[in-house]
Amino acid sequence: MSKGERGSVLVVEDDAALAALLTALLAAEGFSVVSTESRETALVEVRERKFEVAVVDLGLPPSPYRIEEGVRLIEELSLLGFGGKVVVLTGQGELAAARAAIRSGAFDFLVKPCDFEVLVRAVERAILFVRAEEELTREGVVRVGVCAPLQDGMREVSDQAQERLLRQLWRKFNGNVAQIASALGMKRENVYYYMKKFGIVRE
Repeated sequence: MSKGERGSVLVVEDDAALAALLTALLAAEGFSVVSTESRETALVEVRERKFEVAVVDLGLPPSPYRIEEGVRLIEELSLLGFGGKVVVLTGQGELAAARAAIRSGAFDFLVKPCDFEVLVRAVERAILFVRAEEELTREGVVRVGVCAPLQDGMREVSDQAQERLLRQLWRKFNGNVAQIASALGMKRENVYYYMKKFGIVRE
């Protein structure tokens, strides 16, 4: 099996030795793998290329013993319209970290130390979902998942869903407003309205 045939993976891990090991093992399994060590560098990689899965450690610099940086990365990936899935691989407090990660949009949650075969199966499962959702998109169906406090009501949930959908399409069509408008069945002026509403600007 040629390198990258099974899918593209971003590893976000600040432990250099572990990152190198995960990169080598996943590459040996046929995945195309890029490794990075922080939230900022991960966002740079995601802006530059497409990944189907991001394997994310929650404990990232400058706070490697807390979950905030990893959770923030998951949230920012969602805001970027990241079309892949996030698989968390962390040694942080299991229950609290799992709740925070899933609330932020993580697809799966694994605790270190983790058997490598378990990680491979999680990555495979994530890629299966990504490709199934891409097929649905080609059929005119987009899956949009959001988490919102119930007390915020339907309006807040609707706004979150609208923003996530628009950001997903923005990334899918590389900011082509005409294509986004066509996919949504609306005028370009309406797309510009939602872009302004959600602070989406051309880089």
